[in-house]
Amino acid sequence: MAAVEAALGTRGQRVDLDPFKAVDEQHRKTLLEIEGLRHRRNSVSDEIARLKKAGDPAEELMAEMRAVAARVKDLEKTLAETQDALDRILLGIPNLPHVSVPVGKDSSENPVVKTWGEPPRFNFEPKAHWDIGAVLKILDLERAAKITGARFPLYFDAGARLERALINFMLGRPHR
Repeated sequence: MAAVEAALGTRGQRVDLDPFKAVDEQHRKTLLEIEGLRHRRNSVSDEIARLKKAGDPAEELMAEMRAVAARVKDLEKTLAETQDALDRILLGIPNLPHVSVPVGKDSSENPVVKTWGEPPRFNFEPKAHWDIGAVLKILDLERAAKITGARFPLYFDAGARLERALINFMLGRPHR
């Protein structure tokens, strides 16, 4: 867990993993108890079958197994709740940067690793894609920020089709 916290720290963000640790510990304990009870149930089921075959009373063990089944049912509900909580927490934790990514305070410290071709030269001041997208009404970053609270874009019409076409293009090409 320390390695995860250190890697997230290189992104310039402080992420509190204590809620994750607590819920994960509860999830693991619940899962372990369920597995133990299921093992007990399977063992005792064989014993009940042996007792019934021999004509011996098995009601006490059967009552115990009904209690075990009820406990397993309760624990499965708890397990589902902790899994949901884990999923929600994990959605809020950023991706870990690859170990090959240099650590810097901002993008100005990112080294150029590889270039291809000559950069284009224009006889005019080029606009940023987000400005062009807003003018063409195919991209709305302001509305997206209100909806998601993050840096996700909101695409419209041709913008959505262009985004999907780019994704399909990249998925269909081998990475170099």
